[in-house]
Amino acid sequence: NKPFIMNVYRCVSREQVEAYLSPIVDKLLMGVIEEQSAGMTVRKEDKDFVAKIYSYIFVGLMLEWITADMQGKPEEIVDKLATVIRGDIGAALERLRTDRN
Repeated sequence: NKPFIMNVYRCVSREQVEAYLSPIVDKLLMGVIEEQSAGMTVRKEDKDFVAKIYSYIFVGLMLEWITADMQGKPEEIVDKLATVIRGDIGAALERLRTDRN
């Protein structure tokens, strides 16, 4: 609902919106990271680091989209992002795994 989102965004600071969105995105990303790291030994702090990097990307894109008055279709933004980062989480986990030399 665009009017609702724009009203909320105008009424609270960007930091508040980011503080709200970040834990939600972090939790979703950790699900993906846990799934992709199945069978690997990856330190928790490394998984958290990967999650934080992608959280910044997702939240930053969302905030930029809202700031730009929600121009562009969210589906197109998500599709483009998916194309850009395809395979990157798994590749990062492979490089961070501790069960291989």
